[in-house]
Amino acid sequence: MARISVDEKLWGYMMLDTLLKPVLDSDIGLTNDAQEIDRRNAALKALFAEKALFERCKNLNDKINQLQELMRIHEMDAYQLFSVLPLFQEIRLCMDAMCKGIAASDAALQAPDLVELKNLCSSILQEEYKPDFDWRWNQALSGLEDLHSLHYRFYLNSDLQVTHYALLSLNQKPFKARNALWQRGNTARRDMEVLAHCTSARENMHHQAEGFAANGGGIPSFSAVRSARTLFRGEVINARLPDLSRVLTAAIPSLYSKQTQTVWSMMRELGRRILLRMAAQGQRMQFWISAVTLMEKLQAAKLPWHFARIRPASERVCTALAAYHPAAALALEQPERLVYNKIDLTSQGAILLLTGANGGGKTTYLRTVGAVQLFFQLGLPVPAQQAEISPVDSIVAAFSLKEDTGLSSGKLGQELLAVREALAGLRGESLVLFNEPITGTSISECCLISQEVLAVLKVLQARCIWVTHLFTLLDQIADINERLPGAKVGYMHISETDAYRVEFGRGPDSSHAMTGYNRTVLDKGTHR
Repeated sequence: MARISVDEKLWGYMMLDTLLKPVLDSDIGLTNDAQEIDRRNAALKALFAEKALFERCKNLNDKINQLQELMRIHEMDAYQLFSVLPLFQEIRLCMDAMCKGIAASDAALQAPDLVELKNLCSSILQEEYKPDFDWRWNQALSGLEDLHSLHYRFYLNSDLQVTHYALLSLNQKPFKARNALWQRGNTARRDMEVLAHCTSARENMHHQAEGFAANGGGIPSFSAVRSARTLFRGEVINARLPDLSRVLTAAIPSLYSKQTQTVWSMMRELGRRILLRMAAQGQRMQFWISAVTLMEKLQAAKLPWHFARIRPASERVCTALAAYHPAAALALEQPERLVYNKIDLTSQGAILLLTGANGGGKTTYLRTVGAVQLFFQLGLPVPAQQAEISPVDSIVAAFSLKEDTGLSSGKLGQELLAVREALAGLRGESLVLFNEPITGTSISECCLISQEVLAVLKVLQARCIWVTHLFTLLDQIADINERLPGAKVGYMHISETDAYRVEFGRGPDSSHAMTGYNRTVLDKGTHR
């Protein structure tokens, strides 16, 4: 898979860092491989159409994430094992359900990535969960997973400290093994034998279960019957007898320590093998879940999206109808006021200079073009009603900067450095997004520098949207197109009558944009 890397600042420039964070966290990344884009599209189409299959994917992903957390535990006591035992069985059930769901879906069977997941899950079920898995599992547990309740009798001294205690029953059945008796202090052997051989545990189960009772010799005792999990936590007895929590923590693992660690070792080995084999699929599932969730969010907001027709990179195509910026659209309090625009970096020109009044939507349009290309190369449906796009090798951006007075260079020096870094990142097929990149000197000097940059972009045949207030630069476009080979340089402008509507061609010199430009720049000399 051919992946491309972009400057981390690009996501912020395009205002997509928050919206796409769950997708980017999957570490799937951008690709310029048309086949890979098509594979991602196919999987998302199937999962979006098959809601039940999508839910199965989420369930399997959740269980795999739980398994990852579980594998970080090096040692496990009996209580922890109680909460872990069902997980492997649940993973097996989720994998089986995923296999059946994909097999039953025509759309999923047309998605190579989903078929690959099905085959992998089937292999894990056959190789890791062998036919005798349940028998081997039960043999290893030897009844441990069936331990539901424990009944203890504790004897205390006058300071309410445990002097000795004994296990009376397991699962409400009398426990008679002498080696299960623990002693603290020098209690008489006779008392110990009475406790160890007690066969009347049931009569004590509800007698003073949460309190103290004096026995015949006047020694206070404590009898508690709770589920094994509650005892391990010490939720009931810890508040009154802190010493008992420590005693139980030591006592119960000593009953099952060898058996517990045997089971845990088996589970860890199985868990490692499953995670190793599912590593790549785990990233894909996280990507699918985040992407489909985003698609559902856009659909709920009644915003269109479309899986773009994939065109060869050599065609340098980027066209879209009714395109919009998804983050800006979702933030609108009145969605009906959203303005859709056309994108055409083919017939109208591969390098387009965009002018217009401040606040008219130039930067939003620039970000819309970036969003469409980035969504496409993530394998997502693009925010538009229709689109045809070629993949690019790099996406670079340079935005106007506020002067950093803490640096040795002035604003122009900072701008030139940002532009140079952007040009250095260009590849054979590139998309360039410039938002007033050069403003830090006089208008004439800004125009001369911009012409040089335009010449580089033209010769490299880059696709570019360049937002500018340098109207004098527009006068040089015809000459640049005539003198230099490469991509065609064209014009766009914000409509005079329809804010945020972008129109192709050069705007009238008497436009509000030109008037505003003359007033704020020429009259006040803010660029000098």
